[in-house]
Amino acid sequence: MQNGTHVPKTRPAVILLLAVILAAVAALSLHTGSATYAQTAAVSTPTAPHLTARSAGANTIELSWTEVPGAARYELHRQEADAPGWQQLDGGNLRVTSFTDGGLTPGVTYQYAVRAIDANGEPLGPWSNFPKETASGSGASTPVPTSTPTVTPAQTATATATASTVTAPRLSARDAGANTIELSWTEVPGAARYELHRQEADAPGWQQLDGGALRGTSFTDRGLTPGVTYQYALRAIDGNGEPLGPWSNFPKETASGSGASTPVPTSTPTVTPAQTATATATASTATASTVTAPHLTARDAG
Repeated sequence: MQNGTHVPKTRPAVILLLAVILAAVAALSLHTGSATYAQTAAVSTPTAPHLTARSAGANTIELSWTEVPGAARYELHRQEADAPGWQQLDGGNLRVTSFTDGGLTPGVTYQYAVRAIDANGEPLGPWSNFPKETASGSGASTPVPTSTPTVTPAQTATATATASTVTAPRLSARDAGANTIELSWTEVPGAARYELHRQEADAPGWQQLDGGALRGTSFTDRGLTPGVTYQYALRAIDGNGEPLGPWSNFPKETASGSGASTPVPTSTPTVTPAQTATATATASTATASTVTAPHLTARDAG
């Protein structure tokens, strides 16, 4: 009390209480905003469909997958598990979550992949998993060429002369650092050149690497993405431009290295009809001589 005037004093406890209340309100607002953002991001990120393949007998495999919200249709691909060459099955109008793949070859293992497509025809989210299933069944199936050529008497002499076994090259892949994989293979007698293909191991889409003029027995694959596993396949080509024997083995190698890398194509299958037909025909074509498969090696060369 000075000159008759009373000056109230603010207590420290009141100030502390107000500070605690303001801090709690700020923290609650921040948490609410973060939760809302996380929820919005989760809703806007499409998930990959989960694909299941089941042998149903009668040369048929049944496929089903989980629905992707916002999908206008789906795109389904198939290849033989041991031969490169993805083929689209659905005709571009697959709007359900199941498909029956019929007319298959008993004993052959097939691999499948599916992805969602939006109303604008653009991919909606990533590819599915890549399940494999072996076709089985009874009854008549589509005949496939045998490995024994039918030789007429006039052809007997020629067939005997060319019946020597052609050694198969073995393909090897080695990580050499610096976003590079080195590939090498043994020579195929009679080969005029070789045809080398690559895909990401977990995504369909074989691409030819050599430009059609690969005449040596090695190749350096550069500009790869570190941490990505790649798969390779090789076959020999004769002087007439025809495949000389079946495809090689299919080695895998993971690229490593530092520094910027050259972007690689997306996982979209990029198999042309000509390539697919050739790959399919090569695996089953019978020749008068026994031609073994080349073996391909991949090596990362730094």
